[in-house]
Parts: sequence; structure tokens; C-alpha cells
Amino acid sequence: MGCRGLGYWARGRLGLGTRLASILLLITVITMAIRRKAFGNEHALVAHSLLHLGILLGKQGNPVEGESLLRECLDVTKKLPPNEHVDLEHVYFELVKVLSVEGKMDEAQKFFDEAQPFRKDLKK
Repeated sequence: MGCRGLGYWARGRLGLGTRLASILLLITVITMAIRRKAFGNEHALVAHSLLHLGILLGKQGNPVEGESLLRECLDVTKKLPPNEHVDLEHVYFELVKVLSVEGKMDEAQKFFDEAQPFRKDLKK
């Protein structure tokens, strides 16, 4: 989908003003594309972009695409060294939220349970 088509999609799918929806989505998509080209698909900055785009889509009424991007983010993040990846707890939390919105409670519970070792509030 080209930039023009993406702008039309953003207006219809996101609950934001026409220009703001288009700008937010385009910036996030372009940032991710630049990062993928510069660093490859398995880089912390790509995971970071996937996380933010997945959150944005999930919050703005497109949980299916948000879920797909968050799953990809989780896969990339798990392959990175611990000192380089985005916060795994945050990725799991956002994925659980999107799955819950979609009504996939069994999957959400599975990811919630998987996230327990990464919870910061339990580490003391």
C-alpha cells in the first residue's frame, strides 16, 4: 500500500483527526522501514518500531494487525541478547492486551504466564 493509500486507511481505521492519523501512522511505518533496511529484520530498533506500531494499531481499532506485529516483535526480541532488546515484559503485556480485546483469552493467559519470569515487580 502506497503512502496515499495508507493515509486513507489511517483516516478510516484510526479514531484520530485526518491529518494526525495519517502523520502518526506514516511516521511509524516509515521509521520501521528505514530501520529494517539499515539494520536488518532482527535488530533491537526494528523490534522497538514493531512494538510501537503494534500498540498503535491495537489501540486504534485494528487488533488483528497489532497482534501480528507484536508477535513479530516478541520473536525478534527473544533472539536478541538481554542487554540489547526492548523490554520483554512490555512486549508481553501489550500482546496480552491485544489478545484480550480480540477475545482470545486462552492465548492471552498463555502469554501472561510466559511473561512471569520477566516481571520486574517480582524480582527483588
